Amino acid sequence: ERRPALGRLIALHTARWGGYSRAFHTPKHLRFHEEITRLACQRGWLRFYTLWLDGEAVAALYGFRYGSVFNFYQSGFDPLYARYSTGLVTMGLTIENAIGEGVEEFDLLQGVEQYKEHWAREVRPLGRLEFYPPRVRGLVYRRAAELSRAARRAARRMLPRKIADRIATKCELATRS
Repeated sequence: ERRPALGRLIALHTARWGGYSRAFHTPKHLRFHEEITRLACQRGWLRFYTLWLDGEAVAALYGFRYGSVFNFYQSGFDPLYARYSTGLVTMGLTIENAIGEGVEEFDLLQGVEQYKEHWAREVRPLGRLEFYPPRVRGLVYRRAAELSRAARRAARRMLPRKIADRIATKCELATRS
């Protein structure tokens, strides 16, 4: 059931973002989700939730339960049902189920998406720690990474999200090549 659930989630997530998904847009990203869900399933950590309407999946969510913490990871919904807030409904039902499993903390992880404000009581600061070798190549990579992040921030401030995400992805790929 893991693979079909992941396939549904990817399809819903991609539909939600108008046919483009930054989370699932390359074979490398797809392999990552395939592998992480496989490993988490083997260890009993994986949780998939799907909201069905008349036999059709209209929203899906996945995350990981580890100990007393549920870590929300990715979600998607059919934009045809957006006016019914199927994504929020799925999140609410997931939280309810997590509480029933004995979860004491539901972590929405990184990001400032508006829906997270609906559920969270507090925001934790998130830091970034990077190490670069003290050689010319390391310094060049560091500068490229800094410029890439600056370009992504500027694009997200000035452009529609869909376009900004595509630019941000190209910046990411350029610094990793």
